[in-house]
Amino acid sequence: QGQVLVNKKIADDIIDIFNFMLEVKFPIYQVIPIVRYEWNDEKSMEANNTYSFCYRNITYSKHARGMAIDINPKQNPLIWKEGFKHRKNVPEGAIYNPEIPGTFTRESPVVLKFKSLGYKWGHEFRRNSDTHHFEKR
Repeated sequence: QGQVLVNKKIADDIIDIFNFMLEVKFPIYQVIPIVRYEWNDEKSMEANNTYSFCYRNITYSKHARGMAIDINPKQNPLIWKEGFKHRKNVPEGAIYNPEIPGTFTRESPVVLKFKSLGYKWGHEFRRNSDTHHFEKR
């Protein structure tokens, strides 16, 4: 059990996806509104928390509108690509290992479900592999 706060525009999608994850037995560590972590993305990621809405600058984040969701960041960390290695990967110490339950890959049924509903997967971003991130286009 948990609680995720999303924009009403994607609420039905997220309900559908969470029901699908339950059906395919995709493990989610926890789902707690990020306010519990003082709106701090890094604290939330350290706790391996799944969340959507986050109070932040609306010009750079779909989370500010509740149009993005992050799932299991410890199994699916944000890893910076060549040319951006000066930035730190988060959560700190997390290692991407597709063999660990709750980890996304290109073939994951959950990733394919998100894509079928018109979501962009953060693993395919240009500057980083934000593997825990999905956002509605």
